Amino acid sequence: MRLAAIQLKVAPGADEMGRLLEVLEEALDAGARFVFMPERPASTMSAGQSEKFRHALAERAERAGATVVGPNLREADDSDELEYVPILGPEGDCAKVPVRVGKAQGRAGQATAPTTLGDLAVLSSVDCFASSELVSPGSKAPHVLLMQVSAASALEREAIRELALGRSEAQVSLVVVASLVGESGRRGAAAIMFQGEVLAEAGDEDEILAADVKPDDFVDLALLRHPVAIPELLRQKVERL
Repeated sequence: MRLAAIQLKVAPGADEMGRLLEVLEEALDAGARFVFMPERPASTMSAGQSEKFRHALAERAERAGATVVGPNLREADDSDELEYVPILGPEGDCAKVPVRVGKAQGRAGQATAPTTLGDLAVLSSVDCFASSELVSPGSKAPHVLLMQVSAASALEREAIRELALGRSEAQVSLVVVASLVGESGRRGAAAIMFQGEVLAEAGDEDEILAADVKPDDFVDLALLRHPVAIPELLRQKVERL
């Protein structure tokens, strides 16, 4: 299956959400059948706007016969924290994975959704490196992990990729990092890691990473239960929050 991970360069005053849809269509036109999108570039977004954007994602996913994992969207206007990542399937179905952007929760195993690649977990922002364990004891390990996160420096980018690679060896077969670039000094960290192998990495510009994987090649989930050391740079970032 052809995967795509999006890295989007944003600029003040630009139609960021419109640009995100354009890049999605580029990925689908290039043959991607499972697309991972970065966190939401728009700083403010109402629940109504989120719903409209979700419908736009769903239309494109269904038309292409693909699965699209969208950016974090607002669940309700009366909450500053509760958001969700929509997973739009090829049959018009939609699952919602709850996230709390900017809040370190730790493990992702309590919030997964079934997909054509297997169970998918999502971590957003600093939650990507808040815990050395991916799931709670007794919870089922996901097959795929999406990390929606950007780096504040080149060193932080390397630390994020080191963590993603480690997770793909010890906790989950496929790890995808999708990023924003340019906004507030953000550096791109987009990458696709499969069972300890780097399949693709992005630089600091707009980029659609592509890679092919076979779900049948995923290793036994019972083997993927080990803690992964959080790089010191990332651990300190969580502690400062």
